[in-house]
Amino acid sequence: MRFSLLFLYPIISFSMTTFSHKSNSYYVDNWSTFHKRVSTKMNEHPILKNNNYTNHFAKGDASLIEQQVLIQQFSVFNKWFLVAQLLKIINTPDIYEMQIGNEKYNIRNSHFEWLIDLAYKIGLSYKEIGKRDYGSLHTLYLCDELKRLYGSDDMIVSAAAAYAYETWVQTNFWDEIVVGFEKINKKRQKDGQSLLPLYFWTYNSRIEKQNTIHTIQDLKKMYVNGYIDDEQKFIYVCLTMLDAIDVFWSNLNKTELCKLI
Repeated sequence: MRFSLLFLYPIISFSMTTFSHKSNSYYVDNWSTFHKRVSTKMNEHPILKNNNYTNHFAKGDASLIEQQVLIQQFSVFNKWFLVAQLLKIINTPDIYEMQIGNEKYNIRNSHFEWLIDLAYKIGLSYKEIGKRDYGSLHTLYLCDELKRLYGSDDMIVSAAAAYAYETWVQTNFWDEIVVGFEKINKKRQKDGQSLLPLYFWTYNSRIEKQNTIHTIQDLKKMYVNGYIDDEQKFIYVCLTMLDAIDVFWSNLNKTELCKLI
């Protein structure tokens, strides 16, 4: 039986953003100050400073069940994030943003098969991954917050959620998972087992880090064009998005594996 986390994490309703009456020169002149304040606030968030789950996973002593839980829950989040991406594309303010959204959607959707390859190797069937019914309460909370914030038709909300999300995926949690699986592969090799394919994790680690400059450039474009005229609201949504990501990772080691009956 599933229940809501709304009593823990309040839902805030946002009205549709209106364009600022401030001059374009104001935003150009204030971009660096705005970006510094946003970065300072975000960098204080625990999920960007230290991911306890992936820190532990990097030790390489995760059991088979723990590996299965990670892949199952990450596959649900990864697959249902596409819903938020589609909503963001639909609600985009201009063709430039739509093109960026389309590109990111196509890239992230095309690599899900690599996660399937890993799932098969550790004993999960296709029917046991990526499906909402197999998502834990905390995984589904993240999925729903991505849909609500990242896919919002409020440009400030969507931009803030996207910036927070893109900042998170550029952290080293990918590498920590890779290190953990590499150690697991050494044990599998000694036991005569086939190696686990890690290209889903290694590819994402490389490609997401390459996107760092583009993430900042995309935010700057929206800011200097006057789309983001409420800094307090922007920062609040950034932190709310990071909170949802933290809920996912902080509860992953308490999550049970869902199997077909």
